[in-house]
Amino acid sequence: MARPKKPESEKKKERLTVYLTKGEAEKLNMLSKSFQLEKTKIITKALDYYLKSLENPPEQLSQSKITSLMDSDTERVNGYVCSKGHSFWVEFEWPHIPQACPACGSSELNKTWIGTVTKGF
Repeated sequence: MARPKKPESEKKKERLTVYLTKGEAEKLNMLSKSFQLEKTKIITKALDYYLKSLENPPEQLSQSKITSLMDSDTERVNGYVCSKGHSFWVEFEWPHIPQACPACGSSELNKTWIGTVTKGF
């Protein structure tokens, strides 16, 4: 039985040929088996991780990241609770840990969770 055809929007039309050394191919095969992912998905995830780790990304990349964040309906956040029980969260992209509770100013904070919230009310 033939597998069902993919919708046109999900088809990948760009092609790239990658030549690997024997060692690189073995590493990729090992990762593919251990994570049970296709080799192309491992390579695209590695590319995404590399681009996110750049300190000074090209302007086009920075702009597209900002635009995608603004257009998204959800947001990744880190949740905190202060010693007086006030809970709050900070955007995942925020560069540092909060120093004080925004409600009472307490500096005794505990990180409680990392998750995704829906934007809006």
